[in-house]
Amino acid sequence: MIKRTLFRFGKILGIAVIAYLALGQSLVYFEKPSPQLDTEPNEYLMKRSECEKRVPMDEPKQEQLDVGPSLHQRGHPASWKNHNLFLGNTCFKASVGPSIYQDETDQIPDYYSINIEARHVGKIRGERPEEYWMVYFQRDFKIQELPERFLERKIEEIVSFNEKTKLVTFVVGKNKYVYQLPKP
Repeated sequence: MIKRTLFRFGKILGIAVIAYLALGQSLVYFEKPSPQLDTEPNEYLMKRSECEKRVPMDEPKQEQLDVGPSLHQRGHPASWKNHNLFLGNTCFKASVGPSIYQDETDQIPDYYSINIEARHVGKIRGERPEEYWMVYFQRDFKIQELPERFLERKIEEIVSFNEKTKLVTFVVGKNKYVYQLPKP
């Protein structure tokens, strides 16, 4: 009962808010449950809870990061309408979705992002350790570059994960973007 109530509360308000402090403005991402949660509401939250109990990962080496150019315009707060999918038995998650600038009235998606993140705990501000999700892989796309009706696709149609090889593949139109998860 409590988990279902938390799920509903989280679905309305967003499960987590992550601020990218490095950008120098309040770029806010709202973590939105994946579509499969409508039928399996506890699966995502159970996996997230399981990952939160594990010892956080060490900071990645620079060569493990593959973050492409950002399309986000500095000085414009944006909301990321993302969907998440934990990758197999890892605590990495893939996220996909459009971003909408909050200082514009049209609420039309401005760009689309795909990424892979993992939970870390460290000192972001001051002395107190804080939880944050570090981006290991990211690509941004102009909305006009996406195939027709791409925004309607479910995350499972965009992301695949090979548990044995630890390869994550994003399919965006005719292009494939592959990332090798770091070894634990």
